[in-house]
Amino acid sequence: MALLLIAGLLLGGIVDALSSQTAITFFYIVNRSWREARIHVTADGQELFAQEIEAARESTSRIQEAPPSDRYPARELKVRLPLTARRLVVEELNSAGRATFDLPQGNRSDAGFRIVIDRDAICITHDYMPIRSQ
Repeated sequence: MALLLIAGLLLGGIVDALSSQTAITFFYIVNRSWREARIHVTADGQELFAQEIEAARESTSRIQEAPPSDRYPARELKVRLPLTARRLVVEELNSAGRATFDLPQGNRSDAGFRIVIDRDAICITHDYMPIRSQ
């Protein structure tokens, strides 16, 4: 019994230590490329996530929705980002597109990252604020 208690405390300490070295960060990914996009995102060479996002499709209906649905497919993710990370790299595997973003050191903003995949480029901004339910 004592052994289980000690193991539980050690595991809890490891989890707490890992949690204190990372921060939950939002990533909002928008695919405006008109093709299926497969992206791979790393921080300092360590994989954060990989995602597939479907291609945008033109509406075949002449009837418009109110409010109109989003034209471009998008996805919001919550990811643990190491506090010591210095550079994000986003690679679009279907087109060999690539973008980098140098992360500020020290106190970081609560803002997440917006990744927009266009036909010819990938844009990363640090301005995304998720809508939180009250």
